[in-house]
Amino acid sequence: MMYRRCMVRFSAAAALSAALVSMPGCGDSDGVQAELERAEIVLTAISNPGSTARPPDDRRRDDLQWVIDRLSGRPGKGVAYSLLRPEDFDRRLDDPQARPKPGAGALPEPRSAAVDANQPGQAAAANMLVSRAHAGLGEIQANAHARVEAALLNQLAVIRAALGEWNALNSQAAGFETYDAEADVRSLQSQMTERQSELGQAQQASRAAVDAIAALEAEASQLSAQGEQARQRETAVRERMLNASETERLRLLEEATRHRREADDFDRQAAVILARAEADRPNAATLARRVSLIESQITFLRDGVASVRERGDKNLAAATRARADAAQVAARLDTLITEAATLRANADAPADEAVRLYGLAQSAATKAASKATDAATKGQASVLAAAAAQAAADVQASRARGLTQYATVVRSAADDPFRLPNRATYSQRAGEAEKRSADAQKLAGELYKAAMDSFGRAGTAGAGAQGQALKQRLDSLGKQLSVLAGEAPVPTNEPADQAPSAPTADSSSSDDSPEIAEARAFMQRLIDQTKAGNLSAMLDAMAFEDPAEAELVRAIFPLVQAVADFNSLCESTYGSDLAALVQASKVPAVRMNPMLSMIGPMTGQMGAMGAGLGDLRDLTAADLTFSPMADGKIAFLGGEEGAEQPGLLAKIDGQWRLWFPRTGMASGPGAGQAQMFLPMFKPMAGVFGTVGGKVRSGDYANADAMLTDLAARLTGAMAMPGMNGDDDDPDTPVGGGVGGGMGGG
Repeated sequence: MMYRRCMVRFSAAAALSAALVSMPGCGDSDGVQAELERAEIVLTAISNPGSTARPPDDRRRDDLQWVIDRLSGRPGKGVAYSLLRPEDFDRRLDDPQARPKPGAGALPEPRSAAVDANQPGQAAAANMLVSRAHAGLGEIQANAHARVEAALLNQLAVIRAALGEWNALNSQAAGFETYDAEADVRSLQSQMTERQSELGQAQQASRAAVDAIAALEAEASQLSAQGEQARQRETAVRERMLNASETERLRLLEEATRHRREADDFDRQAAVILARAEADRPNAATLARRVSLIESQITFLRDGVASVRERGDKNLAAATRARADAAQVAARLDTLITEAATLRANADAPADEAVRLYGLAQSAATKAASKATDAATKGQASVLAAAAAQAAADVQASRARGLTQYATVVRSAADDPFRLPNRATYSQRAGEAEKRSADAQKLAGELYKAAMDSFGRAGTAGAGAQGQALKQRLDSLGKQLSVLAGEAPVPTNEPADQAPSAPTADSSSSDDSPEIAEARAFMQRLIDQTKAGNLSAMLDAMAFEDPAEAELVRAIFPLVQAVADFNSLCESTYGSDLAALVQASKVPAVRMNPMLSMIGPMTGQMGAMGAGLGDLRDLTAADLTFSPMADGKIAFLGGEEGAEQPGLLAKIDGQWRLWFPRTGMASGPGAGQAQMFLPMFKPMAGVFGTVGGKVRSGDYANADAMLTDLAARLTGAMAMPGMNGDDDDPDTPVGGGVGGGMGGG
C-alpha cells in the first residue's frame, strides 16, 4: 500500500519490448528472454490490483524472492513457479488473463544472470523487474511496520485514558486532602476557650447582681422589721393613754406620734431599697441569659469539634482510597508504557527491512537506467528508482510520526503534574524517541530529495497524462520537502506520489477496480453527509460483528451528536472549538478538569468512531487509499497526518457498510464498566443542550464562565451512588469549616 502500486503502472512489458528491439541475435539471449517473461508473468500475477485477491504475504514473499534469484542467476527454490517449464508460459503479455500453466518438470537453472545480460535492453529490463520485486518485498515489510504502528496507536490511546484516570484520582485525593480538619478543630477549640473565659466573667457578674439584689432585699426587710417594732411601741403607748390623766395623756400622745413617725421613716427607707432592688433585677436577668447563651455556644462548639473530626476522618479515608486506586493505575500505566516501548521496538525491524529493500529496488532501477539505451526505458527506470526512494521516505516519515506520537504520550507521563513513580524512565524513553524521530525525519527528507532527483532525470516532457502525472508528483514531493524543512504546514492529506485532486461527488480514480470505485463512492457520500452535520448517517452506515457492541455504540451516539453540535456552536460563538477553549482557559479548575479534557476532542474522535478516518471535515474520498482483502472486505486508510490505523468496509445485503470487528468492549473484562456509564450518556447530552441554549441566549459573560458552568453540570450528570467509593454517604464533604459565624454577642 505504501508503495502505491507505482510498479504496476510502469509495467516491465515496455522494457521487454525494448529488449526485443535491441537484440542483434539469438543464443543466450533466448534464455534471458525466457527468464524475463517468467518474471514478468509472476510479478503481474501477484501484484495486479484488478485481478483476483493477492496471495498471502508468505507466498508473495517467496514468489518475489524467486524472481530476484532467477534474474540474478540463482535457481530460485521453494516456489510453485519453479515447477513450470519454459514452453508452458503463455507469452501474450498484453492479455490480462494470461496465467502460467503448471507443468511436470522443473525449470533449468539460469545459465547467466539476466541483470548482467550482454544485451543492454535485456539487462535494463531484468534490473527493472528486480527493482519491482525488491519493492514488493519492501511493501510487505512496510505493511508489517504499519500494522505495528497501528497497534501502537491503540496502545497510546489506552495510555492516554489511563493518564486521565491517574490525574482524576489524584485530583480527587488532593481535593479531599485540601480540607484541614485539625485547623478547623483548633479554630473551634480557640473559640471554646474564649467562650469559657466569657462564661466565667458572665457567671461572676450574674452572681454579683443576684447577691446585690439579695442584700438590698435583706436591708429592706430589716428596715421593715424596725418599722413594725416602732408601730408596736406606738400601739402600746396609745393603750396606756386610756387610763392616763390629762397631763399624762398629752405626754403619751407625743410619744406615740414619735413612734409612728419612726415607723413611717423605716417603711419609707425599706421602700426605697426595694425599688433599687427591682431596678437591678432586669440586669440580673440579662446576665443570667448571657450565661445560658454562652453555655449553649460552648456545647455547640464541642459538638462541632466532634463533627469536624468525623468529617476529616471521612475525607482522609476517601483520599486514601483515591491514592490506592491511583497507585494501581500507576502500576497499570507502567505496564502499558513498557508494552508500548516493546511495540515501538518491534516496529523498527520491519521498517529497517522495508527501507533496505526499497534501497535495493532503487539501486536496481538506477542500474537499469544506466544499462538502457533508449530514452523511454531510461525514463521508466528513473521513475521506478524515484518511486522506490519515495516509498522508503514514506516508511521513514511514518516511523517519524509514530515516534513523535509515542514520545508525546510518554513525555506527558514523564511531565505529569502528579508525579508518576517511574517518571525518570519515561523521560529518558521520550527523549530517545524524540531524537530518533528527528533522525527519521531527516532521512525521509533525504530520500524525498533523491526521489525528486530521479523523477527529474526521468523528464517531464512526456506527452499526455503520464507527463502531467509526473509533473504533479514532482510538485507534491516538493511540498513534502517543504513540510519536512519546516517551510510549510503539515498537509492534512495528499499522498506524495499522487496528484492533488479537487473533491467531487464522484472521487473515483481511473486506477480503481469496479469494486474499489463503489467503495470510494460510498465513502464520499458518507463524508458529505457527515460534513453537513448528519452524524446519524455514520451510525446508519455501521455494521458490527458483535450485536451487543452495536447497541452500546447506538447508546453513545446521541452524546456524540450533542457534542458535535456544541462544538460547532463554540466555533461560531467564541471562535474556537471546545478543546481549544479548554486549553486556553484562565481557570485552573477548567484546564485540569478531566471530563472537559476528554469531551473536548470527542467530535473528531468519536464522530469517526475509530474507522481510520481522522477528522471527516478535512477529507474527501480521493484522500483514502483502498486495499482489497482476501475475505472480500476492503481496507482503507486516510485522514489526518499520521493516521495509520486502517478501517474496514464490508458488503452486506448488497450495500457497503463500515465494518467493526468484535472488540470485547460489550462482552470482555471492561463490559461491566461500559454498562455502568450508559445511564450517564443521556443526561450528559442534555447538559450540552442546556448549556448550548444558554450560549445562544447570551447568558455567559465569556467562554470561561460557560466552561465553568459546563464542568459543574457534567460533574452533576455523572454523579452516581458509589462513584466516590462511599455508597452510604453521597454527600461526603470535601472542604469548608463550621467555625464561621459563631462569634458571641
